[in-house]
Amino acid sequence: MPMIYFPHWKRQLRYLFSLLVTIPVLLLGVLVMILSLNLNGYIKDKDSPVYISYLAAFAEPGGWFASDNPYYGYMLPVVGHSLIIFVINQLYGKIAKWCTDCENHRDVHSWHNSLVVKRVLFECTDCFLPLFYIAFYQFDVEALRNELIGLF
Repeated sequence: MPMIYFPHWKRQLRYLFSLLVTIPVLLLGVLVMILSLNLNGYIKDKDSPVYISYLAAFAEPGGWFASDNPYYGYMLPVVGHSLIIFVINQLYGKIAKWCTDCENHRDVHSWHNSLVVKRVLFECTDCFLPLFYIAFYQFDVEALRNELIGLF
């Protein structure tokens, strides 16, 4: 029995569906990143739209996550961020495979290409966005070093 494949225009609609399913998961990763950056005290600009004063207070000198904490408390938000992103990554892996299956690709090669695009988009967002923010927006080498130590 031959398999039936979607015409090109119908697959394009499925790509749009995949994008609409992917965006909330990417936004969840960005939200976790914003919370982590605030808890680490990397977002110091009080006028920034991503500054959350309640969370940033934990990174003030003497706070739980301050760099002067003798018990390495400053590492907790980084490790927590890594763990939460790992869980979201596992969830997104399943969602990406499901979306790719729904696209009904004609061959395995195009199925893999579609999955790789989704995975790379997610990985770049959740892994590198905080590093780019610290390195190129704040120009804070010490904070970048601490974030890299926690992530890798």
